[in-house]
Amino acid sequence: MSGVLEPTENQCIPPSKAPVSLLLLHQLAQASLPVNLFSGKEVDSLRVLHLAGHVKATIPLPVRTLHGYDQPPATVEAITPLGHWMLRRFPLTTPNGKAVRPVAAPRKRLLGRF
Repeated sequence: MSGVLEPTENQCIPPSKAPVSLLLLHQLAQASLPVNLFSGKEVDSLRVLHLAGHVKATIPLPVRTLHGYDQPPATVEAITPLGHWMLRRFPLTTPNGKAVRPVAAPRKRLLGRF
């Protein structure tokens, strides 16, 4: 299929061709979690990531109003190991062609070890 992106081990995806949910996953990897998402487009992308098992999130149902529906904010609590695997497997590239590497999240110190 010509429309499907299937990179090899060393091939990266330019951000302009990456699926929106994959872009959101890369943005979440750079953020300090938990994160609230307010935009309907972001919440829809989060639903895809949540259903695929890439993130742990709380997504409330839309609320019916007189003018349609309102989406309450969704909360991303964590990126799962599968989500981290996807970040490594599908890195994004910068405009100069270099791969964007996700920053490692700071490890929590154990209280008993200082």
